[in-house]
Amino acid sequence: MLDVDVLDHMVIGQGRWVSLKERGLGFA
Repeated sequence: MLDVDVLDHMVIGQGRWVSLKERGLGFA
C-alpha cells in the first residue's frame, strides 16, 4: 500500500503520529 508508505513519511515529518507508530498502532 503506497498510501501507507506516504503517510509513514508524513507521520515521521509531523512527529505527532510518531507516538502512535511507536506504540505499534501504525496503519496496519
